[in-house]
Amino acid sequence: MITVFGEGRGFRVVWLLEEMGLPYRLRDVDLMAGVENDPEFLAINPAGFIPALQDGEITMVESIAIMEYLIARYGPTPLAPALRDAAFSLYQQFLHLGEAGLMGFLFMVFADNVLAPEDERHSWTGNYALELFESRRGLVARRLATSPYMAGEAFTAADISVTYALEFATRNAGVTLNDAEQAYVARTSARVGYARAMDRRSQDYAMNKVTINTFRAGLKPDTQMTVDALRDIITSSHDGLVESLKWNGPSFSHNGEHRFTLGLTRSAAVQVVILRGAKAKDVTNFAFDDTAGLARWPAKDRGVLIFENVAEVSSKSDALRLLFHEWIKATI
Repeated sequence: MITVFGEGRGFRVVWLLEEMGLPYRLRDVDLMAGVENDPEFLAINPAGFIPALQDGEITMVESIAIMEYLIARYGPTPLAPALRDAAFSLYQQFLHLGEAGLMGFLFMVFADNVLAPEDERHSWTGNYALELFESRRGLVARRLATSPYMAGEAFTAADISVTYALEFATRNAGVTLNDAEQAYVARTSARVGYARAMDRRSQDYAMNKVTINTFRAGLKPDTQMTVDALRDIITSSHDGLVESLKWNGPSFSHNGEHRFTLGLTRSAAVQVVILRGAKAKDVTNFAFDDTAGLARWPAKDRGVLIFENVAEVSSKSDALRLLFHEWIKATI
C-alpha cells in the first residue's frame, strides 16, 4: 500500500493518485506538534519535511519527484505524454516550473510576509522572491493565451503542479489571479480527481482522529489560552459558523466556505487568516473596509492577524468580534 505522509505540497501527490486510480493511505504529520515527536515519520524522512512517500521498500521525498516516480512505476497514463510526443517538452517544463519556478519563490514570499518577526517582514529578499515568481508566472500566462492546459489541449500532471502553486499564491502570498488564471484553476479544480483528493484528505484526517482537541493538546499552555480566546470570539461573532480542522488548525466556515483559520507562526505566535473560502475568487467587485485597521491585507479578500499572547486578544476582543461579524456579512 502506498502511504503519503503529510499535506501541504503532498496534495499534489494525492491528486495524482486519485487521477490514476491508485490505492493509497494518507497519513497526517503534525508539524506544529513537532516532528521530533513522530518517530515513524522521521524514519521515512529524517529531514522532517513534507510530503514523503512510502511504497513497499521505497521511500521518497519532494512532491514532483514522487509524482514522476508514480507515473513511471504505475503508468503509462495520459497524465504524462510519451517521450516522443510533441507535448512532452512542455509537460516537463511546467511540471517542474510549478515547484522550482513558482512554489519555491512563493514560499519565500509567504515566509517574509507572515512567518518572519514583525520588524523583519517585507524585506528586500521577500520582494525579490516575488519578482522572480512574477517572471515565471508570465510563462504560465503565455501558455494560457494559446492553450487550455500547460502541455496543450489535454490535462496532465503538469497542471496539478501549476494549479497547486496558483492556489497557494492566492491563499498565502497575496497574489490576485487574472481572468485567464482564474478560469484555468476553475477548469483544473473541477475535475473529479481534485474533488476526491479533497474528500479523501478530510476522511483520512478523521480516521487519524486529528481533531481540534488534539491540535490544542500539542500547544503550550499560554498559546492554548490565546487560541481558545480567539475561537470564542470568532464563534460568538456570527450565528451559523461551523468549526472544523483544516490546514492543520481550527477553521471556521459559513455556508460551507471557510472564513477564518487559525495556525502558528514560526515564532509560536497565533495567526488568524481571514478569507472567502479555500478556492480563489474574483475580487473585481469585492471590497471590505477594516475600519479599525486590525488586520494586514495582502489581498483584497485575505487578511492576517498575529497575536503574541492572550492579553493582546482580550484587549481587542470587542473590535475583533465586530471585524469578524462584518466579514461574514460582506462575504455572504
